Amino acid sequence: DYSDNGYVPAIFLIMSAIGLILNLYLIIDFFRKKSQNSSRKQSSMKKLFTVLPVLDCITCLYWILSSSIFWKAEVIKDNENTCLCLSILYLSVFTFEFIFINFILIHFRKISLNPIEGILKPEKNILIYFIISIVFTAIVLALSIFFQIMGRSPMYTCFINTEQSSRNGLIFLIPIVTIISVIIHIIYDLFCREMFV
Repeated sequence: DYSDNGYVPAIFLIMSAIGLILNLYLIIDFFRKKSQNSSRKQSSMKKLFTVLPVLDCITCLYWILSSSIFWKAEVIKDNENTCLCLSILYLSVFTFEFIFINFILIHFRKISLNPIEGILKPEKNILIYFIISIVFTAIVLALSIFFQIMGRSPMYTCFINTEQSSRNGLIFLIPIVTIISVIIHIIYDLFCREMFV
């Protein structure tokens, strides 16, 4: 809750604006290098990492809107529908990015164990990662809308409303559990596999 502290939204606004500029630079730089080396194939990891700045740009835009418009409870109350749409957008990007990062880690693990995985059919792998990420994002979003947990968050932004019930925060378990499982797999592959072979 930072509604009474006018300088905190300003800090969020400045940081988000800087983040947006940096991520836009990364996207432009990627396409510039791609056009200069059109004959050269991009690695699957590079293609996967290119998605993240795009998602981060949307996240930065969300925080810019939240910090400049929706930083008071009164404003959120007067614009409930707009806030709901913003909540849905941010939850979608947030969940998709978490799940997609897991697939980047899984893909990294695959190519570490077998470098050919990074060369063979990278577009097919990326498409599969996208489809699964979209499906899981849709499930999380549908559950959030069904249980009506979207709206004003405790920070007075448009996101998950944990003021109604602390159980609403359990929706974050899905991306968190997937990240933990991937980390466990990577640690097992890097350190424990040789002990058990």
